[in-house]
Amino acid sequence: YLRTDRHYHRFQFRRAIVEAVLLENAKDAQRVVKWLWRKFHGCIVPAPAVHMTAGQGGLGILKFFKKNEIAPRRDGGRAMRDEVDADQGHVVRWGLNLFDTSNLHASEKKRLSLDTVARRGDIALVKYLHEISVVRSASTSRQTKRARISRESRLACTTDAMDQAASSSHLDVVKWLHANRSEGCTTRAMDFAAGNGHLQVVKWLSAHRSEGCTVKAMDVAASRGHLDVVKWLHRNQSEGCTTAAMDSAATGGHLKVVAWLHINRTEGCTTKALDGAAENGHLSVVKWLHKRTNARCTTRAMDCAASEGHLEVVKWLHQNRVGRCTTAAMDGAARNGNLDVVKWLHKNRSEGCTTAAMDEAKTLEIVQWLQANRVEGCIPKAMDQAASDGDFDRVLFLHSESVQGCTGEAFFHTHKTPLFMGMRECVFDSSRQHSRLAH
Repeated sequence: YLRTDRHYHRFQFRRAIVEAVLLENAKDAQRVVKWLWRKFHGCIVPAPAVHMTAGQGGLGILKFFKKNEIAPRRDGGRAMRDEVDADQGHVVRWGLNLFDTSNLHASEKKRLSLDTVARRGDIALVKYLHEISVVRSASTSRQTKRARISRESRLACTTDAMDQAASSSHLDVVKWLHANRSEGCTTRAMDFAAGNGHLQVVKWLSAHRSEGCTVKAMDVAASRGHLDVVKWLHRNQSEGCTTAAMDSAATGGHLKVVAWLHINRTEGCTTKALDGAAENGHLSVVKWLHKRTNARCTTRAMDCAASEGHLEVVKWLHQNRVGRCTTAAMDGAARNGNLDVVKWLHKNRSEGCTTAAMDEAKTLEIVQWLQANRVEGCIPKAMDQAASDGDFDRVLFLHSESVQGCTGEAFFHTHKTPLFMGMRECVFDSSRQHSRLAH
């Protein structure tokens, strides 16, 4: 019965054609598709198959679909979108004039625009889309409004084209847009190129364009360690930078950039420099800033260094009396599983911690150590967190050692480990605001 049912017949074809277009060998895929077309003559190829074929660059199969009129024409626009996403420019060039793109959502049309193609660096497709706009401009008045809007959407070009091409170091595209299009670019072109370390693009833009850049160019280049770009901008551009340049270079551990900026620029840095370097464990930068500059830090330096487990940085800050810390240091170290830092702070600092240390402690070992060596204890959040982490050993320890218990929140996480099947009942004592496990 199923073999003769027309709906089942179409169902078989749809399932089979999708599997066929996904075959790794292009020749095999095309051969199977043709066989299916003969076997299931009259069936229409489903849209997903068209999209998958486009995304894989299956030009031969797409041409076969088009020749035999078995693909949904109105879904072709999404197919072209998928080709752009998959960098299948040769397929896009074939399909743009054959498929209807008027039914695409605005965001999808943008993905077929000159702006998007320029960002991807496909110079051949950029030229092709430009040629379409030139050839068709004379016949615009004879087109229907819908067709004209569709054409304009997919051929749209703005300053984003050159800005993004520069950002991605597609200098050939930047040059071509400069020579053949009138949209130009903005200061973002040089800012982006500098921030991404594309010095040749920066040089070309400076020589051939008038937009220039902003302080973001040097600031971001410094933050990413592009010293060659920073030096060139210093010598050839007047925009300069802000304190964010040295701050972010220090945070990123780029000591050579920090040293160069200190010697050659006057902006200096803020407390963010030392704080950021300490937080990320860049001890050499911390030492250099302390010795060569008047840079100061805040409690964030030691707090964050401790939280991130950078014990050597914490020790150096303590020994050189650079800044102080708060209870956030030990709390954060416990939360991130840095027991060595917790122990050191306990022995050498007086700030201590709060209940948050045990509440949010990452491991059973830290919970046990805090219970044995500190007096802050915990609140019901500790067992709730252990349940949320799926750590049954922590739950058992807290249950046996602490009178704080848990809240109903703990039982929302019992699915995270089969061992929690033992948590069958939670009895709430309203007078003491705690709960206990009943086995």
